[in-house]
Amino acid sequence: MISALQGGIKRYSWGSLESIQQLCELEQDGQPIAEIWFGAHASAPSMLSDGATLDTVVAADPHGELGNGDESLRFLVKLLAANEALSIQLHPDAAAAAEGFARQNAAGIPVDDLLRTYRDGSHKPEVVYPLTEFAVLAGLQSNEQMRFSVDAFGLDPIIADVLNEHGRVELLSQILDPATPQWVTRSLGALQRLDLDSIEDQRLRHAEALLEIAAGRPDDPGLLVASLMNHQILAPGEAMFVDAGCLHAYLHGFAVEVMASSDNVIRGGLTNKYIDVAELVRLVDPRSEPVIMPAPGDGVALPIPVSEFDMRSFRTGGGDDGMTLPTGTAHILLCLTESVTIRDSRSTTSLTLRPGEAAWVSANEHVTFAGNGHTVVVSSTTRTSS
Repeated sequence: MISALQGGIKRYSWGSLESIQQLCELEQDGQPIAEIWFGAHASAPSMLSDGATLDTVVAADPHGELGNGDESLRFLVKLLAANEALSIQLHPDAAAAAEGFARQNAAGIPVDDLLRTYRDGSHKPEVVYPLTEFAVLAGLQSNEQMRFSVDAFGLDPIIADVLNEHGRVELLSQILDPATPQWVTRSLGALQRLDLDSIEDQRLRHAEALLEIAAGRPDDPGLLVASLMNHQILAPGEAMFVDAGCLHAYLHGFAVEVMASSDNVIRGGLTNKYIDVAELVRLVDPRSEPVIMPAPGDGVALPIPVSEFDMRSFRTGGGDDGMTLPTGTAHILLCLTESVTIRDSRSTTSLTLRPGEAAWVSANEHVTFAGNGHTVVVSSTTRTSS
């Protein structure tokens, strides 16, 4: 099967008023669009050309559609446009997700309960592939860097004392304590009053981001957590991999995001949603940092330790004979510029994608694609017997 995919639009408040709208030629109605989901996730399965949803198509013939022994599609592709900070968060590893999901099921907590942490039993490694400059907070600063941040941002010196005596994880726990220690309140006040003229150049972009967060969430302890995280600016042509236990938050920009198909998010601030401090503190890895890498050349998979998917980027020119996708595995193609035409080499079947449009290619198809476009291809991986 080769079919266009109609993605599910997500209108979260942190979304952009123009990025996705311009790419996909959607009406700019003054309302933000944060994400478009392409995949078979239960909360927003994509629709195929014939009106069926991808989850039902895969469930009816998993071997024919996926070709790899899976019973369901294990990845999700998104367009993500952030105009303000998303929640500070981390994701559990596979063992913690399975245990936490079973534990909360046994406790009788409904899966859609707002106070539930685990929505499924899977982990959620993810990749960000920027289409514009993309600002993120990712990973906790080292002890030495945190001490510099205390001085640079005028934070309460008690932070350094707690850090020296107890370490970064306990410091995080105390910052997020619902009782809100007075030194947290004093530090939040300092962050609201940051003087950019007094900030060193290497910390200026971080300070600007903190002031922007403070304008909307001045009393959120997550603001203080954000000041003690690593601030990064990703450029188009780079990619960032975030594994389990890495504290992170996306701040601003437009990107493709690919992840294992899970909804397990453990939050640590900058949100009105449930913050499970105990679970966050238990699972955060203070040594975990994102892996930032240049995206490899055409057709070369990103070197990421993920078993759910492979991710490749292609830039095709009008004179190309076309790229051939491997058979025996399913693919989602997402066109980002110009256009790309997908053809089944065994028939006359073809499909042309414009920017922001995606397609589903079943495992049994023999497909080439060509055109003038920049395309991201995400493929299910083939299971190997042990």
